[in-house]
Amino acid sequence: MGMLHCTDCEFASFEQNKETGRWRGTCRRGYTLANPKVFHGADRFFTDSPDELVPVTDPRGREYLRTKDICDKYVHISTVDRAEKGHGGIFRFIKNRLQADKERDTELATEAADEAAETEADTQARDE
Repeated sequence: MGMLHCTDCEFASFEQNKETGRWRGTCRRGYTLANPKVFHGADRFFTDSPDELVPVTDPRGREYLRTKDICDKYVHISTVDRAEKGHGGIFRFIKNRLQADKERDTELATEAADEAAETEADTQARDE
């Protein structure tokens, strides 16, 4: 098996700058992803390949002393796929979290639709 990278983790996301073509990454667990070979400036947070970005600062803002290119909170993307089928403790947690997020999104969409309908009804009542 090859080395794991943050690009394989469920909690990481990456975007490419359209002007420079360089990559920037973020971690939803709170780790700061950067190029470990650059020590200063904004160039530290951009690389030519997203695989070059590694955790350098932990969620508490302290230097993350890593022994590999991923953190100890790493969850492989295929693991999340298995979570949808309900395997294991972490898998149940992730599955429940995904379900709760979907329910929250549905509630927010319903509330927004209700507010829009009320606004429309108020506008029509004022026009009459």
